[in-house]
Amino acid sequence: LIIFCMPLFLIALVIPLGGALIGVIASMYIIVRFSLIFPATAIDKGLTFRTSWVLSKNHKLLMLYVLIMVPLFFAIPAYLINLFTDAFWITSSINIIATVFTISFLSLAYKEICKYEYAL
Repeated sequence: LIIFCMPLFLIALVIPLGGALIGVIASMYIIVRFSLIFPATAIDKGLTFRTSWVLSKNHKLLMLYVLIMVPLFFAIPAYLINLFTDAFWITSSINIIATVFTISFLSLAYKEICKYEYAL
């Protein structure tokens, strides 16, 4: 009975975890591809979802870096500070700074991608 139930248990454990991982990867891929809409909207350039998808086609790694690695650079120290102290205002300040840097890097990435793509 144990030999029969063990594979079923493993399948029941792996499918939800695998499905969640696939869902996170798929949603991050879509967010990365559509993220150029926000800086374009900030400077009143009407960028459609299709144009954002096309512009980010050759720059997925850059956009992933901007949207994942930059916030993570700030999130790790904020987490460690929050883990060892009760200084909520410090972690909140770090999160605000992380947001400002992420928006700035996203705007710079949009500028460079447009310069590169429209120069071709």
